[in-house]
Order: sequence, then structure tokens, then C-alpha cells
Amino acid sequence: MYRGSPSVAAECRPEPASSQQKDYVCAASYAPFRVALQDGSKLAGCIDTGSSVGECPASAVKLTNGSSLTVCMRGLATCPGNYPYTTSLGSGALYGCSSVDIPMSITCWAGYVPVINADGSTVDCIMDGQACPQSHPVAARRVSSGTAQVAKCMPQLQTCPANFNFPFYSFDSASSTLSISSCWETDMKSSCGNRGSNPGDQYDTAITDRSSGVTIGCVQNGATSCPASFPEASFSSGKLAGCKAARNCYFEDAVEMVDGAGKVVDCWPLSDKKPCPEGYISLWSGYNTLASQCSQGLGGHNFNLFGALGDLELCIQSPESSGSTSCSDVPGYEGLQLVDSSGGWVGCTADTICPEQFPQRTQDGASCQEASASGRRRLRR
Repeated sequence: MYRGSPSVAAECRPEPASSQQKDYVCAASYAPFRVALQDGSKLAGCIDTGSSVGECPASAVKLTNGSSLTVCMRGLATCPGNYPYTTSLGSGALYGCSSVDIPMSITCWAGYVPVINADGSTVDCIMDGQACPQSHPVAARRVSSGTAQVAKCMPQLQTCPANFNFPFYSFDSASSTLSISSCWETDMKSSCGNRGSNPGDQYDTAITDRSSGVTIGCVQNGATSCPASFPEASFSSGKLAGCKAARNCYFEDAVEMVDGAGKVVDCWPLSDKKPCPEGYISLWSGYNTLASQCSQGLGGHNFNLFGALGDLELCIQSPESSGSTSCSDVPGYEGLQLVDSSGGWVGCTADTICPEQFPQRTQDGASCQEASASGRRRLRR
């Protein structure tokens, strides 16, 4: 398989009578075909490389001196002593030898996918449709004309690169470990589903941003825990239902208190499941979990958002302050209205489950009303 510009015969010349100074013969006698293609000690041809580092035929190893290609050598299994720095392909085959240790990169033809090292250099090319090699198993994926394509293959990663920042975590049932199997192009993915690197893979467990609730990654079905980068897990019916990044609070059973600029300014203890303090509003998450964040509100408005499984997830300013009139105006929390004992709108849920703090379903079935237990401070609008 050729890489970069193909080496093809431009013309044929008589073989030099002398077997000495092969490189000089090409440079002086056969300009602009300056670089020797050698087969052992025999000169097999000369290659025009112009002023840049050129490409040898696929059957030959390239020997470089700094940034200059000096000779292409067929039948070479190891690098000679004066070219000690080795470049190998993902398959392990010898690709090049250099007199100095410099990064090396290959240019792939159209119809081929580059295999990229961690330093960004291309070390191999595979045909479109081929699986990424074991040495570089993570596929950077994009969608073109409705079809998923692999843009490049990368080594095992802890985080996806900035322009392919939507990770899919695969689950290894034998070792019970999670690792990134593919990174989707920025803004290409917004939900989870059957879009894995292998046919039949299901990635239904969403990784969500703690503040916005937006899906930012997916975990393969069968996983029993979350990735190390998103360790906070929620469960439904004994199965993993979602993952989030770790909280920033410095003691247990507490949630972040976030100011209007999104900065964590303090932590709020939740040992008795009390709502956020005055001036903050509450967002809630998974069943039998505690509030995960309190956001600074204006005028003491406390407005609660409850996740899909029925517990407080975050505190936000009341949407009524910006003209909203129902939960349909609160993205991600369009399930049920939450009302206090007087019927005032004080929150929303992400699903059709009434939280334990709002256990009474109203007659029309569209709202959940606050419990009237004494001693519990009501959230004020």
C-alpha cells in the first residue's frame, strides 16, 4: 500500500557502469531524479523528491538525514548504524531510518484513514472501512452525508481530543473495565444509542454535564460503573442509568453552591435533605440521591429541577423571571410541574415521577404537590 505521493517510473535510463557512489550518480547525472533507490548494493532507480522529504516506494525503507531523504533501500530489515533512529508502521514493519531523532509523519491517499500517534504524527494508513489496528484502537468518528465514517485511528486515550470530544466508552465484561472506543466529532452527537464502532454495540447510558444536563458522552450497555472521568453514577432497577463528573465539594453529603458566573463558592450540607439556602435554587437528580448543585438565584427565588428518577439535581432561578409559564420551557425537565401547598409553581421533573418531597399527584395528573409535613421549610418563589 503506497503512502503519500505514489512512486512511479517516469522514464528509464541505462544502469551506470560503475557501482560506486550511487547517491552521487542520481544527484549529478539523473537530475531532477536525485535520490537513489537501492536494492542491496545495486542501484535500482532514482527518485525525484523536489525540495521536501519524499516518499519511497512501498517496498523500500526511507533513510533520512534530518529533513532530507537520502536513499530508499529495499530488503532492509534493520536500520544501519549511521541511521539509528527507527520508524515502524502500526503493523510493526520497518518504515524508515533517520540519522537524527525527529518526528516522522506519513501522508495518506484519499480513500485511506490515517493512523495517528499521540504526538500527532501519522504512522500508517488503512483503507476506509477497515477496523482500527490494535495498537491504535480508538476511532475518531464523524458523520458525512448521513453516514458514519472513521476520520483517524488513535492510541488508547484517557480523554478525547478537542475536535472529537464526544466519547463512547466500551465495556469489557471479562475485566469489568471501561475504555474509550471512539470519539465523535464535536456537535455531531447529542444523544446515545446504537452508534458504536462495532455492529450491534448498544450505548444507551448517557454521560451528562452536571450543570446543563446536556449529554456529553455514552457508556456501553452492560457496564456496572461509570468511567473514571465521570465517576458519579445513578441507577435504575439495579442497572447503571447515568454518569456525571465528580462533585467539587470537600465533604460528603454536600452539594456545590454555584454563583451566577458558574463558580463553586461553597458547599451545602444535605444530611436532612433540606433545600438550598436563601438566595439559591435547587436542581435534583437520581432516585435516593441528594441534591448535586445549588445555583445562586435572584430575589430569593427557589426553583427545583428533579431528574428522571425523582430527586433534587440543581437549584436555578425561577423561569418565571424570564417569562416562562410551564415546564415545557425548561429544557430537559418537561415531565411534571411541581407546586407548593398553595398551588404555586416551584419546580419541574425530567420524567413523570413525583419526587418524595412532592408526593401528591394533582387531579389533572400534570403536577406534583409539596408534602405538608410540619417542620420542613417550603421552597419560596
